[in-house]
Amino acid sequence: ARAGARAWGCVVTEHGMMFRAELVRAILAGQKTETRRLLVPSAVFVVERDSGRRAPRPQGFADLLARSSARTWYGEPSISLPAHPDLVALPRVQAGDALWVRETWRAWATDGAGDCLRVEYRADHTHRDLRHDGDWSVPSAVARGGWGSAVHLPRWACRLVLPVVEVRVERLQSIDDAGARAEGCESRDDFARLWDSLAP
Repeated sequence: ARAGARAWGCVVTEHGMMFRAELVRAILAGQKTETRRLLVPSAVFVVERDSGRRAPRPQGFADLLARSSARTWYGEPSISLPAHPDLVALPRVQAGDALWVRETWRAWATDGAGDCLRVEYRADHTHRDLRHDGDWSVPSAVARGGWGSAVHLPRWACRLVLPVVEVRVERLQSIDDAGARAEGCESRDDFARLWDSLAP
């Protein structure tokens, strides 16, 4: 996805996405404008090729997805499924959607009632004072004064929302140096090292 939501009318579809601290710093510096993610079954939905209606996933879907190939379906990036010419898989994230960045964080109360929290972000140690919604419980690591995992960052504490301006389906190995720079890396080799560290 390239950042700069799927919008139905005025509604933007948002997707929470985790980023490590060095990647958040690259986003803040304007060096990271693309993100590549594995195409796993939970990242797509299936539709009938002719009608566009949602369809159930065929048996052995994960294996079909691994053997699939990218194509365009009515102008949208899509994935053809071997042995199922009547179906097409579409990425859940589409141009017009938005990504809200989940990052490592911690928080502590700044008033006696605990309604106002100071939220600090590990990437650059900046903080914001925020009022949280009442239906929220502090993760145990944060309650102990430690850093909270990015997966536990609540939406109200998010500071970065990135519009998705383009989605492509491609093989990871097809990245070139320009794509690596858009990922916030110096070169294709640097991106390969980063990827290996993220997905061992």
